[in-house]
Amino acid sequence: MENLINIAVDMGKNEVEAILFNNSGEILKSVNFDSVIKRLLTRPVSIGNSNPNRFKVKFGGKYYEIGDEIEKGTYSNDNTKLTEHHKLCLLLSIGLLIDESSNFVNLLVGLPSSHIANPLEKENFEKMLKNEEGKEIVIEINGVEKRFVISKIVPDSEGLAIIPRLKLTIEENNKCNVSVIDIGGHNFNLRRFNAVGFALDEKGVSEEEVGINNLLTKLHEELLSGLQDRNRSISREDLKRFVKARKLDKDMIISGYEEDSG
Repeated sequence: MENLINIAVDMGKNEVEAILFNNSGEILKSVNFDSVIKRLLTRPVSIGNSNPNRFKVKFGGKYYEIGDEIEKGTYSNDNTKLTEHHKLCLLLSIGLLIDESSNFVNLLVGLPSSHIANPLEKENFEKMLKNEEGKEIVIEINGVEKRFVISKIVPDSEGLAIIPRLKLTIEENNKCNVSVIDIGGHNFNLRRFNAVGFALDEKGVSEEEVGINNLLTKLHEELLSGLQDRNRSISREDLKRFVKARKLDKDMIISGYEEDSG
């Protein structure tokens, strides 16, 4: 089939990550962006964009802003990924990986451990995605129209897409097992796989309410409660910057917080 490509997508509640890879598992291209969406009533005004991970999207006759630093945008707080929110992030990630010509896509989508362990959840997840299977999908991203057909959809365990890459480094020892840790937006998952990608445990380990989104929400509450300057606001991007830098801004005074001098 002409232009048949392989894409794996992790539709995280905090961030979407997707890779385009060849049949040997070699990564050809990758994208990632925050799982934040804001619905717009009209086509957004085309202005300069300082963040390359912020996208203006048209799909199904509706307009959206998706990605990083979306003012008044929202994450999905649903316990399930059976939502239009996650499907829209999925289609955007595919559109970002392909060129403008029509492509046929073999799609591997990561499923949470809770979906793997629950046959009904897994079945419903597959049905939601398979509604798009075999159809030409048209999505406009930053004014550029992308067209593609999802030829095949394979829902499987989160983290499984990394196995083809790991196989390249452990060919000398086919008995090597791999542990995949996924700290997601809503939960924490640990699953073990053998060298050919088969899960060694049916359910793995999964803890709810301990993901990145929950961490940032708790951090936001703690900082606001101790913030001395009540006219100062703290955005989600501020929080992510604090975590990455491991310190607050110098002009911020928080009760009970002392900057580590070391």
